[in-house]
Amino acid sequence: MDGSPFGSKTYIDLSTKSHKELVNLALVKIKMESDFLSYKLNEYVSLLKEFRVISEVDYNIFIYGTSKKRNTDLTKLGLSGAIIKKFELAKQLQNIEIDPLGHVTVSDEFKRYLNEQDDLVKFEIKKYISI
Repeated sequence: MDGSPFGSKTYIDLSTKSHKELVNLALVKIKMESDFLSYKLNEYVSLLKEFRVISEVDYNIFIYGTSKKRNTDLTKLGLSGAIIKKFELAKQLQNIEIDPLGHVTVSDEFKRYLNEQDDLVKFEIKKYISI
């Protein structure tokens, strides 16, 4: 064993990697750093909201990218920003209701809209909204 708690090496020998592998490793590293930074910033912004240094609107804009309650509610359910934007552009947001307990109901018009979508969109939507 090499002393690592995981029993394997904790480094990558970049000299043995192809250009494509280096690019992929760089993208993974950027994603990891971005996620870490976002997590830390989100903690900080949450504290600012908790201590009333920033408003609920500012908090929602930073965390969810919007101050629209409907959009933040859908994001909290797990829907992606791209799907929510798709609903917004198709004027489908008004066809989705979320009760105070987080239960989602959709109108018949939304069901017709969903049937017209491709399988990938249907799959993502059905993960979060039972129809």
